Amino acid sequence: NQDGSREFPENFTGDERRGRLEGEAFFEVAQNPAKPFVLETGPIEVKVLGTSFNVRSFPNEPAVQVFVKTGKVQVKLMGSGKIYNLAPGDMLVFPKKEKTANVAPAPSGNAVGWKEGKLRFKETPLKEILAQVQQQFGVAFDLAGASKLDCPFTISIEQKNWKDALQALAASCPLEFVQVGENKIRVSGRCCE
Repeated sequence: NQDGSREFPENFTGDERRGRLEGEAFFEVAQNPAKPFVLETGPIEVKVLGTSFNVRSFPNEPAVQVFVKTGKVQVKLMGSGKIYNLAPGDMLVFPKKEKTANVAPAPSGNAVGWKEGKLRFKETPLKEILAQVQQQFGVAFDLAGASKLDCPFTISIEQKNWKDALQALAASCPLEFVQVGENKIRVSGRCCE
């Protein structure tokens, strides 16, 4: 569990295993066709028989994400009752204000990066790299002084040395990363010139 809260009974009773989540967590569910695992999180319900998957559902974020690593997952939108079936590698993104969700292959394979402590990017725009580092490693970037952040980069960034990775990016692109708080970095300069 990365952040947030979980509620599960000590012993599952009845014909299903049911729990609740607020935040982000990675689950590995044991196969048991007689007792499906059902996870309630905000506006969706996730139902599985045996699989591993990641759910991100924070109250202050505009969308809920479900990523399937192994097995199959069924996601039900509580409001409309629509059901989506996800296969390994699929990511469902459900904007809370919408009535439908989007299912597509997970971008850049980083859906469980927070759990593994490593992000991998292949020809990914710098702006997206910074957004994922910010989201997964708990750092805030101030981009007010930066522009032209659409250059594609191929890079691996580990949680333990992400600052070194930023300096490598700065060396190949005229950008400056300055720490202005415990977890805040000011970015200035122009890239892709």
